[in-house]
Amino acid sequence: MQSDDEIIAESIKADDSLSPRIPKDTTEPQEIPARLLRTDGGTQHRVRLSKQAIEEYAEAVGLPPIEVVWDGTYYWVVDGHHRVEALKKDGEFGKATIQCLVTKGTLQDARWLSLGANRKHGVRRTSADKRKAVEFALNNFTGKKFTDNYIATQVGVSNKTVTKIRKQLACGPASATVQSVVMDLHKVITGVVASLSSTTGMRWEHRVFDRDGARFFEIFASVVEERAAAEEVLKQAA
Repeated sequence: MQSDDEIIAESIKADDSLSPRIPKDTTEPQEIPARLLRTDGGTQHRVRLSKQAIEEYAEAVGLPPIEVVWDGTYYWVVDGHHRVEALKKDGEFGKATIQCLVTKGTLQDARWLSLGANRKHGVRRTSADKRKAVEFALNNFTGKKFTDNYIATQVGVSNKTVTKIRKQLACGPASATVQSVVMDLHKVITGVVASLSSTTGMRWEHRVFDRDGARFFEIFASVVEERAAAEEVLKQAA
């Protein structure tokens, strides 16, 4: 029997490029056996699923159908991961069926379509969820047609966001992490200083902070990068 990884690898190898056109088989939902659903092919781009949403969906009735891509063997879940997890809570997942809007295609098709899940409905995506989707797109769709604007449209973010993340990834994992952490720190600390300035009227403090803060960020970034480099060396040695 093939392992999950082997099945996924074969699905990708069968067609590593997107189909030029991915029509839905029908506008009418179909009852699909839950046991044929696959959620492990890289079609779930949230940092984590919402436990609250899963609990609510488990008790709800009349939920809309999920969206899947059928590759001839499995139904890869494109949109509806919370609803699938909710279905598992009743203990009868292996015998259950679920309404699906079915599209014929490959796993790679499913991955691309899943990048746009929950743009306009469902559980609202966080900034981290959107970033994860953009990173996945940049790492897995590299053809000429996959421009920053093309990816931004599919994920539902701005073109500037994709361009920014592409540049960060080009610097390497450690540098991208450093940039992200430093930017978050800058937002928090700048906000605190701005608040102090507005309440005390001591505007000069903001100028002093900007000068000293820049030096702090420089030192902090250096320390984080050195630690990341050391961890990589230890990992390779092991």
